[in-house]
Amino acid sequence: MKKFLIILLIPFLLVSCGKNEEEKTKTTPDNEQANVSDQEQPAKEDSANEADDNGKEDADIKDEPKAEAEDEDKEDSKDDKDTEDEKDAEDDKDSKDEEKSSADDKNSKGEDFFSEDEMDKFHKMSLDFINKLDPKNEIASEWYEDFNSDGKTEGVVFIKNMEQINEVVFLNMEDEDATLLNKQTITNLGNDLIEDDIIYDSAGFMDINGFAYTVPYVSREQRLNSSSYMFFNIEDNCLNSFLNTANNCDVGTTELIDEDDNGSIDYFVLNRWGYDVFYYPLTLIYKFDPDLYMVYESGSIELAECPTEPIDIVKEYMFLSYIRDNNYNRVGEYIDIENLDERLAELTDLAFETKFIFSKDLLTNLAIQISDGTEIAEEVYSTIGSITIRPLEDNQQGDKITNFVIEKKDDKWKITRIEFLE
Repeated sequence: MKKFLIILLIPFLLVSCGKNEEEKTKTTPDNEQANVSDQEQPAKEDSANEADDNGKEDADIKDEPKAEAEDEDKEDSKDDKDTEDEKDAEDDKDSKDEEKSSADDKNSKGEDFFSEDEMDKFHKMSLDFINKLDPKNEIASEWYEDFNSDGKTEGVVFIKNMEQINEVVFLNMEDEDATLLNKQTITNLGNDLIEDDIIYDSAGFMDINGFAYTVPYVSREQRLNSSSYMFFNIEDNCLNSFLNTANNCDVGTTELIDEDDNGSIDYFVLNRWGYDVFYYPLTLIYKFDPDLYMVYESGSIELAECPTEPIDIVKEYMFLSYIRDNNYNRVGEYIDIENLDERLAELTDLAFETKFIFSKDLLTNLAIQISDGTEIAEEVYSTIGSITIRPLEDNQQGDKITNFVIEKKDDKWKITRIEFLE
């Protein structure tokens, strides 16, 4: 019976199991879908969060350059402001320094440091002053500064009258009207042979090394390629000439040299070749000095071949001895002319210590071959001879009769003795 019941229940159990299995089958996809859905949701949320994070990062990345740019702009703006502030501070300092320098320089320099109105005022004051001296007077050149370092402005004015610069005045410019400190007539040198004057036709002012003020000068450049300068110094509230490079034969030049190209003259070169140096080309170099005004540096003389004829030997000895004994520094210092003593040694064996006593006029007459006032007697034999220089009775220069004894040694004539006769 039990077996029969079990057999009868088997189909029912199989059907029931099938249904359960089917229900289970039906239930599983939904659950799996639900599970999948549940799993996908966090993934979506994570993806969304990641996207949000990525977006935020992208936004941050995009914002970073912007922020950096803004920071840089702020930094640049700050730097620019700092630079502008520094520049303004420097400009203020420079402006103050310039004002101070300008104030200082007005008392030490000329027209470059005065305003146009001030220069016009000074010019009118000076013109009024010189026209009171002579209505025909004109201003040839003018300069204003504190020449004597007393804190006041002075003026140096060169006066032209009848096309000649013939006077210079030193003026006080502090009052309503210019007042005279001192004046000087510009002396023209007379020409020895030509009855004419050496006229200065130009005036100006220049910086000379070592001088505390701008140095006034007059100059000329005219016939025979000649040029010369007259310089003025200011001392004890007075203006005076301290150097005149002109010579009375109107031949020669003066060169002004700026050795270091700084706009300030360092020295000058005198070139002479006229009858005043007996036609020997002579070069003398002087350096400017604020205390001594000028200091001799060096000199040289251009010499032709040594003469061979007795009369020419005597003449050259006379000329070169005079040049040696009479060329001094303008402050009285003897100068050494290169190669001059060497030539004298070729002309004579005598020592040169004794100063030659012939006058410049007598030697000039010999140089230009004018016999007025001088007689030359020549007695020359094969190996010995004499040359006698005899001033005539109307010669008022005090020249004595001089006899040069010459001898021929090693086939060359030399002066062996000099005799001064009464």
